[in-house]
Amino acid sequence: MKSLCTACLLLFVSLGWAASAANAQSGEDRAPTLLPLPDAAPMLSAPPALNTPPTTNTNGKTLEPYHSAFASRSNPATPAPADPAPAVPSAPGAGPAANPSDLADAGDPSLWDDCGCQSCKNGGWFTYFGALAMTRNRANPYWTTYQTNNNPNQLMNTQNAGAGWAGGGQVTVGYGFGSCCNTCASPCGGNGAADQCNPCGGYGCGAGPAIAFTYWGLTPMNGFASTVDQTNNINTALSTPIDLGGVNINGQPAGSFFDNAHEHRLWRTDRFNNFEVNLFQGNLLNAGRLSVAGFAGFRYFRFAENLTFGSVAFGHNFGDNGGADEAYMGFTCVNNLYGAQIGSVFNYALTDRFGLYFVPMAGIFGNQMNCRTLLYSGDQANNPTYDITAHKNDVSFLGELDSGFNWAMTNNVRVYFGYRVVGIANLALADNQFLPFLADTAGFAQVKQNGGMILHGATAGFVWMF
Repeated sequence: MKSLCTACLLLFVSLGWAASAANAQSGEDRAPTLLPLPDAAPMLSAPPALNTPPTTNTNGKTLEPYHSAFASRSNPATPAPADPAPAVPSAPGAGPAANPSDLADAGDPSLWDDCGCQSCKNGGWFTYFGALAMTRNRANPYWTTYQTNNNPNQLMNTQNAGAGWAGGGQVTVGYGFGSCCNTCASPCGGNGAADQCNPCGGYGCGAGPAIAFTYWGLTPMNGFASTVDQTNNINTALSTPIDLGGVNINGQPAGSFFDNAHEHRLWRTDRFNNFEVNLFQGNLLNAGRLSVAGFAGFRYFRFAENLTFGSVAFGHNFGDNGGADEAYMGFTCVNNLYGAQIGSVFNYALTDRFGLYFVPMAGIFGNQMNCRTLLYSGDQANNPTYDITAHKNDVSFLGELDSGFNWAMTNNVRVYFGYRVVGIANLALADNQFLPFLADTAGFAQVKQNGGMILHGATAGFVWMF
């Protein structure tokens, strides 16, 4: 009996020691236990987020911050990372491989916005701001001055006062109604996909219909020439006794001002202004890197020219005696050209961002020509001897060619550099209004309009598509 009690006592102590040891076990390396574990929690379709852990188990027991009533306060083991999805190999020289999801969406044009295609496709406003530096060719010469008693020694003609270079500016404001990015044959793609969207190209909106208003003009284009003889030994063909026909200037014979003169001068001033409105239609031709658009519109071109021939006699200089010793002949001609024109816009893409442009245009215009002839002394400018006006309507031809290159800084902003040539036939030029006889008032009342002109120079600026 005593041995039985002793055995029971030993068994009770052993069980108590085992329970105490089991209750002290924790962490992932704890030993198996004979104590019952808490009831298993129901399976979830997805594990709870780590930042919102459950606070109790199914038995209602408060959980430790580490998600388990039995876990130690050490961070749980980090699960092994999943194997990465295999990348799509890229073609040699095509750049980084695209994400598979990008390739799956490649056919959806709505995802091409990164190229700027969407903004072009929806149309919108665009504007050009540019600078000009231009000059013109010289008119046919009219000789004004020769050495007295030595007629073959011609000293000065109207070409000597040729117009120089002048600066100017251009602004175009337009609205595109349709897509100007139809040349986007493939999307940009995300994550560095190889295919890129070509930028919208051209003069205005490259593809869809558009309307544009353009103004350009130049500052006055001036020319000057002078011949001085200290012995007062220069003459002009305008002032021989026969040519003058008894014409007087400020009460004195015209010959006394122009013959045996101390100095002859020529002044020229040309002014150019251009207004036009055009309707554009793109996609007339798309052949690889070449695209062609067409346009038609209305144009007004104004060319005004003033040419003055002056002489100072009696051994004086210009400005002496309040101008009483000076005489002038002045010719002013204004050509107003109105009419329709047609043209084309050729764009050739050398790269996605760099291209060439070629813009020819031409039209037949009605030309309203107005000329005025003045003959006066330096102190009688407000009371001229002659003030004769002439008017004529005729037809003129105007052609223009713009060419150069442009660089797309972004899909909405580009810069351009080029050269412009404008040719006009059948103009009234001031050089052609000179007559050999001052007394021929009927001749001065008729416009001589058989002149032509070429205006040319450099252009530069930028285009902004809103």
